[in-house]
Amino acid sequence: MISWFEVLFFAYSSSLPEPVIALYFISCIFIGNWMLLNLLLSILLDSFSVQDEEEIMTEEKKETQKQNMLEDFRYKLGEDFIDGMEEM
Repeated sequence: MISWFEVLFFAYSSSLPEPVIALYFISCIFIGNWMLLNLLLSILLDSFSVQDEEEIMTEEKKETQKQNMLEDFRYKLGEDFIDGMEEM
């Protein structure tokens, strides 16, 4: 595998002028960092948009959530009743 030092050595030993080589490597660094920054920002923005969608509750979602909570509560009360009966 070729390291960056070898790439730079071969680039500077070529027949191209040094400013062209330097401009190429500097542009590679800037473009690579710009792409990584965009990737990070897109991940952050996506997580915020998912959170916003979860916060938007329609009446149907509220009613469904309320029904699920009531069913869980009834189930829990049933477990407590059965546990109490087993202790007797």
